[in-house]
Amino acid sequence: IGLVGCFKGYNSKKGTAGVGIAANTAVVFTSMLLFIIDFVAVFISDIFYDL
Repeated sequence: IGLVGCFKGYNSKKGTAGVGIAANTAVVFTSMLLFIIDFVAVFISDIFYDL
């Protein structure tokens, strides 16, 4: 979460509008990234631990 926020913040455009867009993009990207990581973790755990 911190890495995505820092990356988007450092690469934001100038002004309050640029910072707002960067923050919104960071939140959306982080949410999608966490969903994908969770999906992969569940998929891998299902392979090794058959319940």
